[in-house]
Amino acid sequence: TGSLMALMGMGYVAMPLDLVPDFIPVFGQIDDMIAKLVAGGGMMMMYMGYKFGTGETPEEFEMIVSAVKTAYSVVVPIVKEKVIPLIAPAIAAIAVPMKKAAGSILGMAVEKANDPNM
Repeated sequence: TGSLMALMGMGYVAMPLDLVPDFIPVFGQIDDMIAKLVAGGGMMMMYMGYKFGTGETPEEFEMIVSAVKTAYSVVVPIVKEKVIPLIAPAIAAIAVPMKKAAGSILGMAVEKANDPNM
């Protein structure tokens, strides 16, 4: 049961189509959140059966842990070494105009708040 829940939840999150499209505010993310909760519950059911002696270590659980460890060991170094140095200058270039825009918008909001005619 736990392995079925975990696989169904992860499969739904991985699917490109959703029951509720993600561009719909709030509700678009709720279905993904529920699928992740189902997957997490399934993994916990598998782990609880293993941890408290009611069963052996599920193969699915070992596969998930192994896949996550492998992905982490491959993806994180690539992101640190290649992706972050590429996007850091762009983020720094965007940060200054965004600070100025936020400051001017905040200034206008404060002026309107202090305006006795409003």
